[in-house]
Amino acid sequence: MPLTEDRFGASTHFLPAKYGETLYQAIDAVYEAGIRGFELVPADYQGNIGAPYTIKNVGLWPRSFGKKERELLRKKLEIFSFCTIHSPHLGINIASINHGWRAESRRQYIECIELAIDLGIKIVTFHTGRADWGFVISPDEFVTKNVEFGVIAAEYAEKYDLIMGYEVTTSFDNLIRIIDQVGSERFGLNLDIGHAAMGGVMPEVWIDYFQDRIVEVHMNSVLQMWSTDYVEHQPIYRNNLINYREVFRRLKALDYQGPIVLELLGNDIPQAIQTCLEAREEVIRIWNGVRSKPK
Repeated sequence: MPLTEDRFGASTHFLPAKYGETLYQAIDAVYEAGIRGFELVPADYQGNIGAPYTIKNVGLWPRSFGKKERELLRKKLEIFSFCTIHSPHLGINIASINHGWRAESRRQYIECIELAIDLGIKIVTFHTGRADWGFVISPDEFVTKNVEFGVIAAEYAEKYDLIMGYEVTTSFDNLIRIIDQVGSERFGLNLDIGHAAMGGVMPEVWIDYFQDRIVEVHMNSVLQMWSTDYVEHQPIYRNNLINYREVFRRLKALDYQGPIVLELLGNDIPQAIQTCLEAREEVIRIWNGVRSKPK
């Protein structure tokens, strides 16, 4: 089945409010550029670029985003073919050994789910927890803490007809154990192909194992330096680690029908959108078997 443009989306996590843009202005810019999907990260405090200080991305803070505002945003987002919600990760750790931090992190993840319900969004994905600095827990305890929240999320998914999953932010073996132990058909994998590659298990292996449990794909690009350092979320022409042809050949063979969210950096919103459009064009060519033409 041919891959079409409406399967691709842009994420607020890569839309820097460099000139003070609002979330609504970013939505308009994404749609007017011809991108038909949208991923909302419910945070107003995250960013990826800027020196000497980080520039915040467009977004929102759920606790100050009331019923009327949610109704307006829900209506606004109807212009897209699909919308998803992805958890913030800055200052959040659902696997923390600190009881208070872990509880607050879970609360913020549940607020992501509640926002999705209010906005009529059906796919919600999360970062896994991580090890705390200065304290080492066993792999079993790490897995258990992530499973505990996954079970809570799966209960919401069952009740509200949602699809959820964990992003590739921990090891291949850990995510196999976590998702298997959550044990819900409504809870699977958000395949970030860059995170997979940087973790040492190429995305093709993840695809072969998880197959129909992949609920979303994050389109990443990674420049591997000669020193083995990685720089991710680059324009796709700077990628030299991920074999896009093999990745999308395997997704096509699975008849993957989920969203492909483009997570690519730009110096401002127009440039970020342009990197997304370039990536979309290349992936469609690969999927549909069309050779790239020299420019």
